[in-house]
Amino acid sequence: MKIRQLISISTVTLLLFSCNQNRIEGTYYYVKPKIDNSSFYTMGRDIACSSIGQFEFKDGKCYINIMGIQKRFDYEIDNNIIYLQNYNNSNETGLTIIDENTINFSGCIFSKNNESFTTENTKSETEKPIIEKGTEGNNTISKDYNISNETKVDESALVKDIFQKNGKTFISLDIVQLEYKEIGYKVINQNDKVRIFEISDELVISDKNCKEIKDNNYILKNKEIIISKSKNDICMFTSKNGVITNLNLGCWN
Repeated sequence: MKIRQLISISTVTLLLFSCNQNRIEGTYYYVKPKIDNSSFYTMGRDIACSSIGQFEFKDGKCYINIMGIQKRFDYEIDNNIIYLQNYNNSNETGLTIIDENTINFSGCIFSKNNESFTTENTKSETEKPIIEKGTEGNNTISKDYNISNETKVDESALVKDIFQKNGKTFISLDIVQLEYKEIGYKVINQNDKVRIFEISDELVISDKNCKEIKDNNYILKNKEIIISKSKNDICMFTSKNGVITNLNLGCWN
């Protein structure tokens, strides 16, 4: 009986492993951001990701062109993270699976469809309005909020506001650029447009002590602390279709 159970467990494990690998197989091409960002950090990241060009997953292996040399790596998938083994002489390097056609590597987007995400500092035509209604005397008043539908990865921003509407939590962000120096960095605000993002019910927060917090009420409870007090008081966030899934409030280690 125990032998049958072991065989059954092994079979299920093998099937799950095979399904995990099959769902990401294909070639993912680097998607250059549409925005022309002049910071040294983003320029360097763009050059590095352009030099890789693509990730190809085939027959359970990952193929990458590094400095003109084709290399092959074993990999494992755990909780939507692809771990490449022995990449760049390190034990493991992780790539985040965003969806069935898109992965993120070190803040760079690679897509099977080679389609760019919305990264322009312009208003999206598909921003979704929500209406806040109230009363002033005998008159009904309303205010529109344009909700972003953008997908962002490790984006830097100033926190302008945190609020609830229609039972959902939203955060207002002013996206900025970082220019890295020998010591520290300089915050550059090329466009002071404020975007509003919805907060995911499964939001993962990293606080300044690098403690992981999985409580989407945390930002409401600590609103006054989280809102940026100066231009250097930034956060970093990741969103998918306008919903923030990860929020870094100062864990820069």
